[in-house]
Amino acid sequence: MLEEKTIIKEGGRILIPASFRKQLNLQIGDELIVKIINNEIVAYPLKKAIRDAQDIVKQYIQGTSLTEELKTLRQEEVSHEETCH
Repeated sequence: MLEEKTIIKEGGRILIPASFRKQLNLQIGDELIVKIINNEIVAYPLKKAIRDAQDIVKQYIQGTSLTEELKTLRQEEVSHEETCH
């Protein structure tokens, strides 16, 4: 486990050590999620949070393309609207 000391600067800024940024492939401008868990600050890349959320959703939609399903539903709605007017 990597561990380094850092300092809280003016405005609450915290420098993330280069070794941490390199290991997590963080770039300037990347967004982080920051939260408090058990009185500790936990930060992780937003892109990781998105991947984790996608993995959770995939468990419930195995073999289904949500994009294709949405397109099909929308086409059915348009077809229904055309026949009603």
